[in-house]
Amino acid sequence: VLPANTPVGRQFSVKLVPYPGLGCIQTLNTTIEGPKVDIKQPAPDCFSVNITKPSIIAGNYPDQKYSYWADADATVPLANPGKITKSGSYYIKGSNKAGCFAIGEVKVYIIDAPNISIIDPQPVNYPETVDITRSFIPVKNLGYTYWKDVNATVPISDPKAVNRDATFYIKVTNLTGCFTIAPVIANIVYTFTPNGDGINDLLTVLIDNSIKIRSFKIFNKWGDVVFTTNDIYEYWDGTRQGESLPVGVYYWMVDGLDQSEMKVRKSGSVTVLK
Repeated sequence: VLPANTPVGRQFSVKLVPYPGLGCIQTLNTTIEGPKVDIKQPAPDCFSVNITKPSIIAGNYPDQKYSYWADADATVPLANPGKITKSGSYYIKGSNKAGCFAIGEVKVYIIDAPNISIIDPQPVNYPETVDITRSFIPVKNLGYTYWKDVNATVPISDPKAVNRDATFYIKVTNLTGCFTIAPVIANIVYTFTPNGDGINDLLTVLIDNSIKIRSFKIFNKWGDVVFTTNDIYEYWDGTRQGESLPVGVYYWMVDGLDQSEMKVRKSGSVTVLK
């Protein structure tokens, strides 16, 4: 009697002895038939591989049910077979209604994502700009692109001359298409000198053209509004109702709507000098 867990495909022999001691012996060789699990090996991936995809077990018996395992004996189940993040061999067990089963091997290859080590640029005083392309040491055969958002969907028009105090993102991609996205901070100190010398006498903030401005406000350190407008091109001259304000740190806030009519709020500070 064969064990109940004898896998499909195992060959065994049966020796027939109809008349013991008379020398009439015959040996029959046979193979256990039943379910099969033919595996279509998945392509290498940068982040994870889903071994539950129907394409991986396509062509097998349609009435089989599948389970996913970390070992060839199907004793250690996989916690998340839809997201394998480590290269190695994994196993799919196909079982039919009679309880017969077969086990197939899946080979997963995870391609390493490229590394990037970023050093944030030194702060600059407005209207100086920041070159974020110099915030890392480039590596041969890697490509670098520059973005305004963490998902790398909105490109920076000129990463060598960033003129806004904000966090930007660098996407590094290798030859296989795997990528890493890392943040870089452009630190621009806004100093404002409304002293009538014709240099840096007016203040506005740089906002994406896609944002529809609803209000631009300047506050003093006590939270009083000292300037307000709904026109981003109407500059602040450092006064409140025509009276010059003292030196110090002031705070600005812009409220608006993006292209999807979603609310957008930007804020920051500026140092007023004389």
